[in-house]
Amino acid sequence: MSQIDPKTFSPFAPEYREPDRPHGPVNERGEWTWELLEHRNGSTQIYPTLWRDPYAVRASCIPGMVDVLTTKTTPCPFCRKGHIHGIGDGHRVPHCTDRRKKEAVTLDDGTVVYHKDGYIIRTRLTPKNKRTRR
Repeated sequence: MSQIDPKTFSPFAPEYREPDRPHGPVNERGEWTWELLEHRNGSTQIYPTLWRDPYAVRASCIPGMVDVLTTKTTPCPFCRKGHIHGIGDGHRVPHCTDRRKKEAVTLDDGTVVYHKDGYIIRTRLTPKNKRTRR
């Protein structure tokens, strides 16, 4: 992360964003609960989508490094808790620590997603919440 300049950093820079891809129904905030990801081998898979407010970085007390001021995601469909993830959008391994997490979940539109497959993180263009977290 030493290449990141806190003065010019933007979570909306192309290298931190996911491309548009087929997804589920869009809600009033312009968000969806799942998207279809095409793998390199040509197969496709549906992953849940977790949204978070824009995040920032600041200079760290360690020279040449940055601290990420990230935000919690929307509730995870498997454990119903928000998660914290670092820089960039994209596929992630779930951060569920609750032993009661569900291994499979049926989303509102009937789509079934699986904990073992992980989820996609996306950053909102407009913040829903005011507070950021380190």
